Amino acid sequence: MSDRRPQSLDTTAAAEDRQFAVWLAMTPAQKLAAWAELQAMAHALAEAGIRREHPHASDREVFLRRVARTLDRATMLRCYGWAADEGAAPATGRLPVWRLFGAGGAICGRTHRSGSDAGGR
Repeated sequence: MSDRRPQSLDTTAAAEDRQFAVWLAMTPAQKLAAWAELQAMAHALAEAGIRREHPHASDREVFLRRVARTLDRATMLRCYGWAADEGAAPATGRLPVWRLFGAGGAICGRTHRSGSDAGGR
């Protein structure tokens, strides 16, 4: 056990040391699997909240409302053709992955340049 102060106020240094030991013993694949599980739980919690606020929303609308929490309005409109504040029914089609993440890491097939909306597909 170390004499250092833990990073969290609700965790003892001994408990934190054990957690760090567990993380250090994990393989990269195990760490990725743990992250994916946490991500899935976060998505499920967010979607449960959206369904509570919008009980008649379709699965597609719930998805779009969740994504809209992390993307700005312009990106939502460019990628999905829908923004939560419009109140319109969301588009039903799915974009192919290449449209979301095009060459060079461009989002929705567009290259982002300061002062310009040009480029991409």
